[in-house]
Amino acid sequence: MTTLSSIVAIASGVLGDALVSRFDGARVWPFLAAALSAAAAAVLILKTWPENYGTSNSREGVGQTTSLADMRSGIRTILGDKRIWGLGLTSTFFEGTMYLFVFF
Repeated sequence: MTTLSSIVAIASGVLGDALVSRFDGARVWPFLAAALSAAAAAVLILKTWPENYGTSNSREGVGQTTSLADMRSGIRTILGDKRIWGLGLTSTFFEGTMYLFVFF
């Protein structure tokens, strides 16, 4: 996923540069293109993704958890797995370096 994200970031930068070059140096065009692609993605998601209601049990209330319990379980998993921490820190440093390079 990180590789795909990097490829998309590079392609977006090239497209943004092409838009600025094409439209007399107006730096607003990459942002308009981003808004247009976000709107197109929202329409695509709303039209094609079905709602996931999960599974239901035959007996009412048995085996059902609350959202808070699910969130606690997820946080426990994240905090307890060193591989998740490693992946998160690696992504953070990589993306942080990319943003520093782009904006400074």
